Amino acid sequence: MPGDWAPGGAVRVSIVIPAFNEQGNIGRLIEETYATVPDSVLGEVIVVDDASDDGTAAEVKALVPHHGTLRYLRHGRRAGQARAMSRRVSGPSRNWPLQASGLGSSIRASLRLIRHALRG
Repeated sequence: MPGDWAPGGAVRVSIVIPAFNEQGNIGRLIEETYATVPDSVLGEVIVVDDASDDGTAAEVKALVPHHGTLRYLRHGRRAGQARAMSRRVSGPSRNWPLQASGLGSSIRASLRLIRHALRG
């Protein structure tokens, strides 16, 4: 599958998942992301919690020990999806940022577009 993305797996992506009160959904989305994106392409998964007041944080933190490239960031107060993406882009990673929101189907749609673009 790495050849589907780029020769030698040269392209890596950071999946940025903005989250607000996603308890019961965020864990499934994270697991689906890891199942969908080949290891050779996945640089990291970053969940940016927009000051959720439900169990979103606990659900993500429970998965961190199982995924070495899963990062959890939390806003101190609500800042919106655009801030989640800019917070990630300002970080040190050299991966292509890919924002995923909603259910895993949005990730799959975004991945199909990236695969198509990389094939030329």
